[in-house]
Amino acid sequence: MHQRSTFGLFALIATAATAQTGWTLIPSGTSATLRTIEMNTLPHVIAGDNGTLLTSDDGGLTWTAIASGTDQHLRAQTIGGLSVNYVVGDSGTFFVKGGASSVTAHDLPDDHQRLNAVDDHTSVILTIVGDSGYVARNTGGNFVFGQVASGTTEDLFAVRAIQGGEALVAGAHGTLLRSTDEGLSYSPLTSGTVEDLFAIELTGGQPALVVGANGTILRSNSNGIGSSWSTLTSPVTANLNAVASAFTGTYIAVGDGGTIIRSTDNGITWLDLVSNTTEDLHGISFRGPDIWEVVGANGTILRSTDNGGSAVGIAESEAPMGFQLTDLGDRLRIRPEQEIRGPLSVELFDAMGRCIFQAGAAAAGTSNDLFLGRPDQAGIYVVRLRSSQGQGSRSVLIQ
Repeated sequence: MHQRSTFGLFALIATAATAQTGWTLIPSGTSATLRTIEMNTLPHVIAGDNGTLLTSDDGGLTWTAIASGTDQHLRAQTIGGLSVNYVVGDSGTFFVKGGASSVTAHDLPDDHQRLNAVDDHTSVILTIVGDSGYVARNTGGNFVFGQVASGTTEDLFAVRAIQGGEALVAGAHGTLLRSTDEGLSYSPLTSGTVEDLFAIELTGGQPALVVGANGTILRSNSNGIGSSWSTLTSPVTANLNAVASAFTGTYIAVGDGGTIIRSTDNGITWLDLVSNTTEDLHGISFRGPDIWEVVGANGTILRSTDNGGSAVGIAESEAPMGFQLTDLGDRLRIRPEQEIRGPLSVELFDAMGRCIFQAGAAAAGTSNDLFLGRPDQAGIYVVRLRSSQGQGSRSVLIQ
């Protein structure tokens, strides 16, 4: 028997908006593959193949090439301060970019190692990961790195650290590793997938997100890294190579073939965006309030000033859809706040992004209702209403 619930309605999450500009191409001056972008240092920094290093001091509107001192492929970077970037790449490449154009190279233990990712536990303690289970860490105060036992021989593609000493590493065949001592030791986590995992996002008390091959999206079952993971419903099957978040619960992931997807409910549900390119996309960075830039193959740089523009199949002129939500004790009633002129669907997602109820109709207006089954378990759920005119979502707390 269902117990009657109390609903707390949070802010309406708009997934389509008026006057959107979507993604526009920014000249890069290069045809090299660009793999990583960071817009939270001054100047901003892009790095890529053949030692390509670009900087911007006007908010990412224009980019200028500077000398990196190497012709190796540069694969990842992290922030070391307001004007400091740590950059890693092939053949053990590691350097510190400081100020406008200063680049200082440092040696790693293995100069044949491909380095795929870097992140900082503190501004002076870094962890670097690479192929064949390679993990290296410095001790702080210098850039002398020693190899750390990872417990795996799988290629490792991503590392992210958070306050409190925790770090998460992702890699081939569903590999997830967790550290609780600032990268000194690692233990394996069960990811629930065998897909290659390419990128991680950890932010402000939210569950961790990991993306990877064939559209894979994983979300931890608790805030932070946690110990268990769920696989979310993805709108794409392309490889997802990078993911980043804004401060408003918005996440954007990018991947092969011009793929860009977005979530506006802290990574629970996702929509495929119109990217205006078919190039493979490898890196993304957010610079508030609504500015994102993406980099990829053939010197591609894309810029959005409206949180990524409209979704595939939804025109930019369409307004967000509002709706009323009522608990009827044994079901949920959804009543659109605008006239609907075509097919309509409504879905209920749990906190792990799983669709647990759905319904549809050929058409519905402000006087025509849709109904969903009511969840038995208390928790936060997302109701999403979709039509050819647009869509909207509400986060709902069921107690």
